[in-house]
Amino acid sequence: MTVLQEPVQAAIWQALNHYAYRDAVFLAERLYAEPPRPACFS
Repeated sequence: MTVLQEPVQAAIWQALNHYAYRDAVFLAERLYAEPPRPACFS
């Protein structure tokens, strides 16, 4: 799990819990678009 992944996943769950589906989709797309990190940084 990357440093960025954990807070973004929390924000996605918060958006889903508050029925903010557009926000959740936007955040999920941004997380998916993040380039993979080298193994030495994870």
